[in-house]
Amino acid sequence: MGDCLKARARRGAAGEAARWAASRYHRWACLTPEDHPEMDSIFAAVITTRYDIEARARPGCRAASIRTALGILRDAGTIRSLCHLAVLMLAAEGGFTGGRTPANEVYVEVIGAELTTAGVPGEYAFGEDLHLCPKRRCAVYLPSIRMLRLLL
Repeated sequence: MGDCLKARARRGAAGEAARWAASRYHRWACLTPEDHPEMDSIFAAVITTRYDIEARARPGCRAASIRTALGILRDAGTIRSLCHLAVLMLAAEGGFTGGRTPANEVYVEVIGAELTTAGVPGEYAFGEDLHLCPKRRCAVYLPSIRMLRLLL
């Protein structure tokens, strides 16, 4: 059952969100002249590219509120890593529930694995949570997921 869920997550929204975030990281890292781009600027770039086009094309759509909510969490310093941001994007888009379930832990594991496979350095992929297991990482992310749900 776990392997089936992991395979579905890898091919589904969790894997896609992680691969997309990794591609945005690499794109931003190439465009910034610093050796180590600021995490905050990477988060801003990922949020903007994910939600700005749709929000401008369709004013009043859900993308605008998601962008605003993620922007508030970013400004508050709540987002800890690219893995955390990908989990928040899934939570906002409806693919990640707010509780501690085995599926959520698998999603966090898959997102982490995809970021690592894509070559995102650990300090950006996991931030302060580099050495935590997926289950513990999931528990660390839950308060911000709840805050996100309140903002939406």
